[in-house]
Amino acid sequence: MRFFIVTLSVLVFAAAFANASPVEITDLITDPIGTVVDTVTDAVDTLAAALLTAISLVSVALAAVIGVLALAAGIILVTIVSTVGEILIFVLNALGQITDVLSNTVDQISTELQEAVQVVLGALAAAGVALSAALEAILTGLVDTLAGAVTGILPSLP
Repeated sequence: MRFFIVTLSVLVFAAAFANASPVEITDLITDPIGTVVDTVTDAVDTLAAALLTAISLVSVALAAVIGVLALAAGIILVTIVSTVGEILIFVLNALGQITDVLSNTVDQISTELQEAVQVVLGALAAAGVALSAALEAILTGLVDTLAGAVTGILPSLP
């Protein structure tokens, strides 16, 4: 059957050459070539459009993946920052408690030192009073002794 179709096509083509002008013969040759070129051009255009669509889809998919990765990175960053914040809050609370303990200790030491200074000052004041009384007694005794001696010596002087 194919042989018959090919043979018939060749006979029709030969008959067309026999009765045709050079312009018609050129048209007979170039028209199928033009059709093939048009078909190939259409196929290339369709392929290019398909490639552009595929590239667009891939770029949209990549943008979605990048968006998801950015979201995940943001979540991870927020988690890290909040964890670091919690650690800092814990450390600051601990430092605050240490400061409170030290402050209370310093206040206690200061109070005890003030009490000790008051006791020492009281003892020094008592010692000062006692020393003053002792010195007064000693000086009074010396003055009395000197006065007695002078009083005893003066009548015997010529």
